[in-house]
Amino acid sequence: MKNGPSNILVSGSLAYDEVFIYEGEIRNHLPPSRDASLYVNLRAQGPFRRFGGCGGNTAYTLSLFGVQATLNSWLGEDGDRYLSYLLGLGVDVSNIPMLQDRATPAGALMVDRRGDHILFFGDPGRDLDLPLPDIDGLTLAVITAGVPGSMLGLLKSCREAAIPTLVDPGKIIMDVDAQALLRAIEGADTLVLNDYERDLLVRQSGISFKRIASSVGTVVITSGPEDITLHVGKNTVSIPPAKPREIKDPNGAGDAFLAGYSFGWLKGLIPEECIKIGSTAASFALEATGTQGHHFSTNLFSKRFEHAYGLSDFDFSTLPPNPYKIP
Repeated sequence: MKNGPSNILVSGSLAYDEVFIYEGEIRNHLPPSRDASLYVNLRAQGPFRRFGGCGGNTAYTLSLFGVQATLNSWLGEDGDRYLSYLLGLGVDVSNIPMLQDRATPAGALMVDRRGDHILFFGDPGRDLDLPLPDIDGLTLAVITAGVPGSMLGLLKSCREAAIPTLVDPGKIIMDVDAQALLRAIEGADTLVLNDYERDLLVRQSGISFKRIASSVGTVVITSGPEDITLHVGKNTVSIPPAKPREIKDPNGAGDAFLAGYSFGWLKGLIPEECIKIGSTAASFALEATGTQGHHFSTNLFSKRFEHAYGLSDFDFSTLPPNPYKIP
């Protein structure tokens, strides 16, 4: 980008999160029938207050890889703390306006011992009309869920300017016209979804997954603890995920995966290798409470990557020796 410290753009939401940990199983408190009245009162640990949002989460994990991205998002009048935090990560915040007439988005999340979770997300800016960032000279645009209209506009601009894009639209599929979304992502370098989001996009659009996959270069479908599926043209490859030591909080793992995949893409690696890096990054996120509570060193990441995939000759030298840790 012109006059910026980074030519890698990450576009997506910023939010303040409150995480609650329930030691039981949420599903045991749900009624047996959809027709039954629902009242759930659970005593949980928390709240654990964290920084969040898809854009912030992705930029955070990229910073662990030593990649200082330009972040395109917005904050409300209470966003000073988040802005200072991003500056500490080395993120370029020149495309993050602070809007004085509304609050920063907020999420409330409850996670149980199975990894099941319930998320409420308050977004006072979903109908904002944010100015598009300068994309001249971008190496890569990583576009994840944020203001729906702005996300579609940025996708369109990147396509017209032939800017390579990695797009993860999962969390806005219910908020936009599915046909408009598919038109916007057409021609993207890589589309990343989980299996639920894939099925939702097919259902909402009425278009087969085969046809959707044919409109982009590469499609990656994650599926929790199951194999990750890579679709390139008519070829399909299944790759096992890297395993975490434990699962504390599944939220944010998808954003960490997107960051790891992007890191591999920036290093010029093939999609299979990008997936393995993304999955290893996601395994660290699964072990932490909150979407930006994980951290790793070069040595730790390399050891887990080798353990998961038997590969010891990858160069992770751009990882900082002392990565930023959440206080």
